Amino acid sequence: MKKREKIKLFIKEISNKKKLINIVNLRKLINKGNFKLEIPFKNTFANLKSNILPKDQSLIFFKIKDKFNMLTDKESFSKYQKKIKRLKISNLLNSKKSNKINRNQKKINRNQKKINLKNLFSLKLKQTNDQFDNFKKKFQLPISKTRFNNDLKELVLKYFPKAENKNNKSTNFFVVIHYSEHKLSISKILSDTKVFNVEDLISMNIPTAILGDFKVENKSDLLNILRDIFSLFDVSSKPVMLLLGSSFFTIKSFDDSELVSFSEDNPQLLSKSPYLPDDTLIQYSRSTGNKLTSYHRVVYANKKVMDSWIEVLSDLGQPLAGVTCSCIHLIEAITKKFKKLSILCDVDMGATYIYIEKENCELNTFKLPFGASNYISTDKKISEQFFERLQNSISLIIEKLGHPINNDIFLIGEGIDKLEIDKLNLDQRFKKFPEDIFMNYKVNKNIDNSIVLENKSNLIKMTSVTEIINK
Repeated sequence: MKKREKIKLFIKEISNKKKLINIVNLRKLINKGNFKLEIPFKNTFANLKSNILPKDQSLIFFKIKDKFNMLTDKESFSKYQKKIKRLKISNLLNSKKSNKINRNQKKINRNQKKINLKNLFSLKLKQTNDQFDNFKKKFQLPISKTRFNNDLKELVLKYFPKAENKNNKSTNFFVVIHYSEHKLSISKILSDTKVFNVEDLISMNIPTAILGDFKVENKSDLLNILRDIFSLFDVSSKPVMLLLGSSFFTIKSFDDSELVSFSEDNPQLLSKSPYLPDDTLIQYSRSTGNKLTSYHRVVYANKKVMDSWIEVLSDLGQPLAGVTCSCIHLIEAITKKFKKLSILCDVDMGATYIYIEKENCELNTFKLPFGASNYISTDKKISEQFFERLQNSISLIIEKLGHPINNDIFLIGEGIDKLEIDKLNLDQRFKKFPEDIFMNYKVNKNIDNSIVLENKSNLIKMTSVTEIINK
């Protein structure tokens, strides 16, 4: 619908409703905006359409003259007359008196007249559109400061939808899938300018017949589950990010003296892999620290496992934003903020994964053969034993690497959520992951609170990676 038609219909509907405004009427509202609206072509276009090419062309000017006398002021019409005279339309009006004008000249004058009339109407329409734009700008401000009842609000939004949505410019939805220890969590996240909105969240335990410890065992069943959830979330064609738990990846760093050149077939690299050479998938990047150090960072994964997941995601038919481990990005964010040796513990129920990164970009991971499951208890002393054991293990690793052992230890993971560390008496070095590193997130109030509590760490992982891929 054109702007001109919108404003006409808006005013027409306003005039048909007498009890739309609770406090101020429309006249006061428009006066408050210091705006006067003039419609120079009211009821003209339909009549003009039928009269634009009458058989008696000598009457064209006089018919339009009568209409303009009624609908425009004298000054505008005077300008119009002068313009017509300059363009010598008088030749056309006096065509009956002038027998010397041949048919070709009549045709030229007739076409010229059409062009001139069209230009004049275009000029007036432009003025109308300019008034409409001015009306919108001045009308939206008092609208935002005035209480209306529901009828008027609906009417305003019908013709001015941008006034309601101008502060909500972002429509970047992402679907984030997180899988670890047979638990599948799927979230729909809206990336806004200041906060991440978790619109939907589903978490479930998956049978081992569908998802094993790592590999997708039944691709068709998993595909059907994902499609049903995506349909429920209404996220067709939205980008999908897959986050796999720390157990899927092993990270090692090599300095230049250890690794002169990179190759996926390098026997030295393959010897460090926790998988058989034929099953090893390697991702490589070079990290530069200070002037004296640089490292080759290598991420190991199981090729067959990754292929099974990629096949399922490909069959979904939606854009794939990436496959990654969230904790890699979390440890990098910690190091970037605090500028020192960083330690991050991703605590699952059956195992714990230690990420240690030096400021010069040397990053390594270590797996501890115990998680939080045996230490979840109403007896605080039992829960505190987990952290005593964790601290001893980290001290041994740090000592072996030759690093200082007085650094903070940041915690994240489902095990940490269930241990409820806020109620425990722990060493001051143990701290929850600093959420302020990333943008805040807000969870939809319609999501069950129990699901939110079960996924506190997962929500940090999901929203933080969404921020990274959205940059």
